[in-house]
Amino acid sequence: MQQEAFELCCEIFGKRDPQTLGALNNLASVYQHLGNYAEAIELLKESYNLHCEVLGGEHPATLTSLGDLAGIYCDLGDYAKAVEIQEKVYKLSCKVSGERHKFTLLALNNLAYFYDSLQEFSIAIELQEKAYEICCEILGEKHIYTLSVLNNLAYTYNKLGNKEKSLELNKKTYQLRCEFFGENHPDTLTSLSNLAVAYGELGNNDKELELLEKAYKFQCVAIGETHPGTLTSLNNLANAYKHSGNYAKALELQQNVYNTCCDVLGKKHRTTLSALGNLIVIYDNLGDNAKVLELLKKLYKLQCEAFGEKNSETIMTLRDLACVYKDLEDYTKSLELYKKVYAISCEALGEKHPDTLLLFNGFSFVYDKLGNYNKELQLTKKAYQLHCEVYGEEHIDTLAALHNLAFAYMQLEDYGNATPLNEKLYRSRCNVLGEKHLSTLTSLNNLAYCYDKLGDYVRAVELQEKLYSHRCEVLGIDDPQTIKSLERLNLFKSKTEN
Repeated sequence: MQQEAFELCCEIFGKRDPQTLGALNNLASVYQHLGNYAEAIELLKESYNLHCEVLGGEHPATLTSLGDLAGIYCDLGDYAKAVEIQEKVYKLSCKVSGERHKFTLLALNNLAYFYDSLQEFSIAIELQEKAYEICCEILGEKHIYTLSVLNNLAYTYNKLGNKEKSLELNKKTYQLRCEFFGENHPDTLTSLSNLAVAYGELGNNDKELELLEKAYKFQCVAIGETHPGTLTSLNNLANAYKHSGNYAKALELQQNVYNTCCDVLGKKHRTTLSALGNLIVIYDNLGDNAKVLELLKKLYKLQCEAFGEKNSETIMTLRDLACVYKDLEDYTKSLELYKKVYAISCEALGEKHPDTLLLFNGFSFVYDKLGNYNKELQLTKKAYQLHCEVYGEEHIDTLAALHNLAFAYMQLEDYGNATPLNEKLYRSRCNVLGEKHLSTLTSLNNLAYCYDKLGDYVRAVELQEKLYSHRCEVLGIDDPQTIKSLERLNLFKSKTEN
């Protein structure tokens, strides 16, 4: 229908008429809703270029078209591109309309959302705080848009890890929406659901379940069982049951969410695919590896069709598939998929992207299990070098990469190279994590083992005594790791006596 409207506008008004451009934007929106992002992005690019030619690059309608394009890139998972475009929209909006104009505030809020998606939470909060302050001054704290900004701010604080602040803001949002809209308004019920999740994040699962049950019940009456808001609440309810350990109930509810999303939104819609991902997590919690593998294959195929294989979410699903085959001890298949996902990730995201760097752990583990220690060493060297360049030498992920490199040398029985690396790792983990952290104790264990293999039994005993003492304190004397430490200590001591 929208296609017909666009063609009719072209015939009557011509392709460059503002009404035709509006119809073109609407057509792109339809493709976006259907999950055909490739077609939607091409239409929006065409629309933006025509807007620039007809109305100029700073016209509000042109900026709206450009903002829609940023939104498509966000849906595709290219958050860096979305931020780049939205920065331009916001700056031009400030120039044309002023930073306190409603359109500019919308651009600012969207920019904050894209930074949030990029996991730049501090920047997102800074922008949201600014938007909220302006909204309160211009529109008032109970205005529908102000409350929407406050809701987003609470959500970002949660993702930043400030759970208490998130709970505080969610309480405020819910209270204000109750006063402004009433308790049964859809926006109020959304806030109630968010408040419930905030309680759950702080470990109050009973309160979370109580509020989510209430929100879901009211939403079914107010907006219907198939409304996206109701489905979100049902999804949250499933998550709450999962967190409480009631996987059977969680599975029942999540299956309902997924089936309804398929019927209402279609199998390739982003929300549907997210629901399928949540369903996979529950089956994983239940230990049903066969079902996890089946659904991951399905999810990967649908994501390839909807977003393309170079999309960041598609790449993560392929990584998960490789990981599942690894867990099933099908190392040959796992290696095949790790090679594929690494090549795609390097091309799409770059070899220094955090998601690409994450692949090295599983990749090297599979080579280790296949007994290809030389290849494992080659990979771990590269991984450590890249981690140092991206994060610095004492970042926790860099230290994990150093651990893998030292272990690769140990697998090759090259203790001359493994020992100084383990020395460096142990010192760094003491500085960063503390000398009694479990990862630090693992490094100490490996270091003592290396000295034993080098024949320096006195040094090995010295380190093993320290390890045994710390494990007794941290884990307890009866912990299996503590007992193993004692056994190895006695073994090292016997070597010094001989």
